[in-house]
Amino acid sequence: MKINYNLAVVTKANALIEACYKLSANEQKLILLLTSSIKRTDTDFQRYQVSVKDLAKAFGLKNTDIYNEVRAIVLGLQRKTLSIRQEDAFLDINWLSSAKYIFTKGIVELSFDSQLKPYLLNLKKRFTSYKFKDIAQLKSSFSIRIFELLKEFENIKSRVIPLIELRAMLQIPPTQYKTYFNFKNRVLLTAQKELTKKSSLTFEFEAIKECRKVVAIRFIIKEQTTMQVAQLDFSVIRDIEEATIKTELHKLIALLPEQYREQATIHKKLTAYLEKYNFEYVARNIAYANANSNAIHKGKNLLKKSNYRGYLTKSLDNDFGLEFQEDHNLQKANKKAQEAEKQHLKEQLENEKRIAKLEADQREVIKQNIALLSPKKLQELETEAIQAMDEGIKNIVINKKTGWKTNLRLKMNDILRKRLFSD
Repeated sequence: MKINYNLAVVTKANALIEACYKLSANEQKLILLLTSSIKRTDTDFQRYQVSVKDLAKAFGLKNTDIYNEVRAIVLGLQRKTLSIRQEDAFLDINWLSSAKYIFTKGIVELSFDSQLKPYLLNLKKRFTSYKFKDIAQLKSSFSIRIFELLKEFENIKSRVIPLIELRAMLQIPPTQYKTYFNFKNRVLLTAQKELTKKSSLTFEFEAIKECRKVVAIRFIIKEQTTMQVAQLDFSVIRDIEEATIKTELHKLIALLPEQYREQATIHKKLTAYLEKYNFEYVARNIAYANANSNAIHKGKNLLKKSNYRGYLTKSLDNDFGLEFQEDHNLQKANKKAQEAEKQHLKEQLENEKRIAKLEADQREVIKQNIALLSPKKLQELETEAIQAMDEGIKNIVINKKTGWKTNLRLKMNDILRKRLFSD
């Protein structure tokens, strides 16, 4: 798809916005760009094709090897999971089910995991929409997440989020930003400053305390109606992509074996192929010639002459460097994939511990809330709990049969959990 950054609209279920996950800013932008390509009439996910150059612009990549950088972002994203809170469970899933790189066209083809359908397709209620350009220039991953959490409540103008929930949604481990002072400076103030400068929405905030401890954050949401958010300016990236032949030629010459860097005939060939193709095309064929030419590796192939210029020319004519580069990239990718798999297993274990900790913390908060209830409020909660029970359980509680106290407590906890931890 051809991306129009200024017109692209992102639409997501609120449950997905409030899910627990941690992605880099570029990983989030990739998901949001794919999300913006979904049509309202879609009943199933498509295979979404995106130009590698378009992604490089959106990500602000400045290196010449944008293909490998984009692929690294995609591979990293494929290994990360998100946790969506459902009515009676947590759903852990991957963002993407597959990624295909079409070298000849310079595009990547991506597919969403099928279990994301209820959160991205045919949305009728409890969803949020916004323009991609509102987050496109944000560099902090926290800024993008907080923008979405506040955009969801933009019409209400304020939102209160328990601190423990906010940390869970942002996937900030207990060992990071342990004090509220650090959390405020590294997360809240960073997002506030960046949104004020680069988005149409910003916020003020205040800490809500209990017994001198910060337990929640109240966000006051502000639409920057007087601020004209700049149209996306990718001129810096464009300048890099359209760099002068002279600058790129110098980079290519530096890749040559030292003894051939002053040869005018080779300079002429590099210039011609640079104009005809691009920097990456020429660079990969220089790498191929450097690795395989008899002129560099004496006696490597007794059937071929030791003529570096001729070997390089043949490589450039036939693009032998493409397969060479793919094999090299595949080896790197396999190694990264193995490392990523180990990291994935580690993150999965940490995620399970985090969820268990979150649930334990919620139970403690509920317990404290019950302890603070007046006798009248406690009686009202018990009555509400009994009325909400199935007839069979209600009969056990009313007649005080075996297990009635446990059933009553569980239903009371369930009611308070929804009040305290659901919007």
